[in-house]
Amino acid sequence: MNTGTITCPNCKTEIQLSQAVSQQLFEDFKQKWAIEKKQLVERERARLKAELSEEVVDLKERLEQQDNKLAAARSNELKLLRLQSELEDKRQNLDLEVARKIAADRSRIQKEAEKTAAEKQQLKIADRERTISDLQAQLAMLQQRLERQSQQHQGEVLELQLEDCLHAAFPHDDIEPVTQGKNGADILQTIKTTAGKVCGKILWETKRTKRWNSAWLEKLKNDQRAAGADFGVLLSIVLPDGMKHFAEHEGLWVTSFDCATPLAGALRCALHQIARANSLIVDRRKKADVLYQHICSLEFRQTVEAMIQRFQSMRA
Repeated sequence: MNTGTITCPNCKTEIQLSQAVSQQLFEDFKQKWAIEKKQLVERERARLKAELSEEVVDLKERLEQQDNKLAAARSNELKLLRLQSELEDKRQNLDLEVARKIAADRSRIQKEAEKTAAEKQQLKIADRERTISDLQAQLAMLQQRLERQSQQHQGEVLELQLEDCLHAAFPHDDIEPVTQGKNGADILQTIKTTAGKVCGKILWETKRTKRWNSAWLEKLKNDQRAAGADFGVLLSIVLPDGMKHFAEHEGLWVTSFDCATPLAGALRCALHQIARANSLIVDRRKKADVLYQHICSLEFRQTVEAMIQRFQSMRA
């Protein structure tokens, strides 16, 4: 039987063993060693596992921390981007508001300026229109004044022409123009004989206008009564409708300029005849009747027409 030795781990003494014991010990040792090895491996594995688990946990924690940091960074970045976007939007909105306000202010200022300019222009136009209106009113007044002066002047010219014609045709009569500005007609003709005896009076009114006015007749009647004239004669450039040359009209005589002198001659003849008749008649009423009947008679009208025809033929 083979023997072997083992060394005491304490005293270092070699101990002789038999092969069976050695084999048994070896098997026990081997088995024990396998167990211990297994335990050692398990412990080491557990330790490594524990360490690895701790590292994994730590790594997970680190990864979680990194994830958290990354999420926080992303969140901050997102917030920052949002804030930047909001700031950009606010800036753009502010720029837009400023632009709108500037545009509104510019438009308001422009409208105010246009309104002010328009008001100034309207004031200028109003002042100009007022000036024009005042000038037109002054011009109208001047025109009216000139027309009145022209009419007055034309009337004075017509009156002077009539006065000259009466003086030339009837040198023995008194031809007295009524003083200008004094109430009355234009000319008072006092009929006289060659001996200077007064036979009657003719009151003349001259009108040189474009339209006939019936109010002239009433005025001439009043003037005739005031002057005590036997006849009232209205010499007018424009005659009443339907009248030609001359005619007795509403108790007065109306005549054109061409027929004025012949009519005056006829009226003078009538007054001369009536004066002769009056010398034989004492009653004044009868004298008036004689005068009225004579001037209304056909003989008187034919006499006047004959004198006018002779006068016109002489002028022709």
